[in-house]
Amino acid sequence: MAARRVTAVVPCYNRPGDLRLLLGDVAALRVPAGVAVDTIVVDNASEPPIRLDSPRTAVVRLSRNAGGSGGFNAGMRHALARGTPHGEGEFVWLLDSDARLDPGALEALLAELDADPVAVAAASSLHESPDSPPFEAGGYIDRSSGEYVQPAPNGHAVRRVEYAAACSLLVRRWAVERAGLMGRYFVSGDDVEWCLRLARATGGHVLAVPRSRAFHPRPDRMRTVARYYAARNAFGTLAAAGCGARCRLRRALREVGRAACQVMLGRDDLARLHLRGLRDALDGVRGPMPPDLRVEPPHPLQTLESGVRGAVGARGIGRVALGPGLDVDADRIAAIMRKLAVNPVRVREEPGPQSRAVRRSLRRLVGGPPHDLAIVSPRGRPVDWMAGRVLVTVWRDGYAIRRIGRRGRVAALASVLNKGLGLAWRLAVRRPHPVPGEPLAPENGDGVPRGSVALIVLSYNRAAVLERTLDQLAADPDLAGAPIVVADNASTDGTVDRLRGAPRDRVTVLPLEENIGVEAYNRAVAASAGDYVLILDDDAQPDRGAVAAAAALLDARPDLAAVALHPRHPQTGASEWAFAPRAEATDAWPLMGCGNLVRRQDWLRVGGYEPAYFLYRNDTDLALKLLAAGRGVRFDPAWIVWHDSPAAARKSPRWFSLATRNWVWLCRRHGRGWTRTGAILKGWAWAHRLAGLSILLHSRVVGGVLRGLLRAPPPLPADLENDGSGLRRLLAARRGQVAPSSSPRSPDHSA
Repeated sequence: MAARRVTAVVPCYNRPGDLRLLLGDVAALRVPAGVAVDTIVVDNASEPPIRLDSPRTAVVRLSRNAGGSGGFNAGMRHALARGTPHGEGEFVWLLDSDARLDPGALEALLAELDADPVAVAAASSLHESPDSPPFEAGGYIDRSSGEYVQPAPNGHAVRRVEYAAACSLLVRRWAVERAGLMGRYFVSGDDVEWCLRLARATGGHVLAVPRSRAFHPRPDRMRTVARYYAARNAFGTLAAAGCGARCRLRRALREVGRAACQVMLGRDDLARLHLRGLRDALDGVRGPMPPDLRVEPPHPLQTLESGVRGAVGARGIGRVALGPGLDVDADRIAAIMRKLAVNPVRVREEPGPQSRAVRRSLRRLVGGPPHDLAIVSPRGRPVDWMAGRVLVTVWRDGYAIRRIGRRGRVAALASVLNKGLGLAWRLAVRRPHPVPGEPLAPENGDGVPRGSVALIVLSYNRAAVLERTLDQLAADPDLAGAPIVVADNASTDGTVDRLRGAPRDRVTVLPLEENIGVEAYNRAVAASAGDYVLILDDDAQPDRGAVAAAAALLDARPDLAAVALHPRHPQTGASEWAFAPRAEATDAWPLMGCGNLVRRQDWLRVGGYEPAYFLYRNDTDLALKLLAAGRGVRFDPAWIVWHDSPAAARKSPRWFSLATRNWVWLCRRHGRGWTRTGAILKGWAWAHRLAGLSILLHSRVVGGVLRGLLRAPPPLPADLENDGSGLRRLLAARRGQVAPSSSPRSPDHSA
């Protein structure tokens, strides 16, 4: 049998002790004959840095914490870069750094993948300890509730599942290459969406293998910041699974209910995590939790006695209740209470529908808590609401104390329900987009992709201008070696012959039989190679360093789809966008011009330039499509493209006709309600103002508006959402009101 390779990928952030135990388990595995195992540890910016001395373990250190998904992606890039492309005998094994492994874990996973060639991934069952039953062995998405469901394993039977946890997940290398890397979820839901994509991209399936055992803390213990990620990331996963509005509504309502439960325990800080997660899901926010969210740290459990004394003060402790379903030993808590000269009453959870428990808790809200102090589970079940004037939530890692006031809880509950129900409704009616996977590309020293650039230039009957542009591009050291594809729109001035007769090694000419307008850009992109495409007019020249800076930013920011360069005139320095020089850098710029660096996969996803436009507004339409896809468009006024175009100053009759029609189409494609109508009217008035005293130009404007209104605009791609935010952002940008911190999907209420 030919030698096979398993590369374990382990992201780690400030868990050196757990990591050492896991690496010891990997070294002690029973490995089948002919299988080589090595390990890549991704140091997620731990302090101090992780240092290992093992010939079979490589360390890839990131300059920032990229979370679980970012860490796994960096490790997989490293693994794919050093293996054999499409290697049938190569596997990537994703492992959490706080997991432990049974000696036969890998052997069982390999055996099942060998027995089922259609399977593309296999996962271990997860246990809290070697003696405990499994708490998870793969699962599926409930299309009714939107929740992740993990049925109990049936003995040692292997079964097909929709997803499995990346705590211990063995994946065929060729499946990773075909499906791509994880989406930018940071943590929570990344493995769910990725498993769905693995199966969809390969036609294979995922196996849950109970004989392969991994040990990991249960994820349903007291959660803090994980609540935010679970609420936010669920909707990208539901979109990837094709779930509808009813499913999204029910999942959102569950998150609102969880927030309400935490409010009734006095944990407003945890309730905010659920609501912010919903809001950020609506806005398409990705990456780490926003820094403005704060969670109270737990008090150590050994200080519970003194903490209770301090909470009750001089009043002393009267009636004390010990709620049901505690995650810690109830006898231990009762012993602590007896030290305080209190014998707590143990409350049992009565059987019956949840609605009955809610009604009882609401009666307590009216009549007052029945106990002075209640020790309850942090899950926030209705049986624990208003159980005591002082609530002590206790879990394995600590406790929190809250003094509960009825008026304050009623006000907080009303606020949560008001905000949460509004967010739930908006998430139902406005489908969030799936989170795109990070691109597969060679890595640099920071574990992020380093993309190649292809230059795309369009020309029509301007041979001399084009040759000057090509010479300038050849002289730019930042673009050395970058291939250039020139799409010629059936020029009649000998452009193609002049290009073919000149010694330009990097230039490929794509001659077209007829003038097809901006569609020629799409054909040139399809004929090119490169992770990024630099879209240029034939009279445009990027400033030195601008493309290198833009490419470096796209390398480091997989959430960005493009960088729009700032068009200025080379002689006067005047900006083509009068509002742009005073704008601040932003990740949600709603327009493009004569020079744009675009990630190839995003260009292809949204269909590039819309052919029906032919000329004008196609670049701004592209920016709005990218924003509608939940992707970022970066603009920094300092990154310039020099544009020596007479059209920037003098508009032709053709411009007044086509640009006006296309503006109306753009508003109809990307606007909603009064914003769409108002934008059409503003553009119409602006075009007449530019027309000056020319009756001909005014007639072209009117004709353009009529064609834009009477003819249906070309439809947007099916997976893009016309929610109106992109057009509102465009109108705000023209007024100089785009904030530097804007995110691609954040609502803009300034228009």
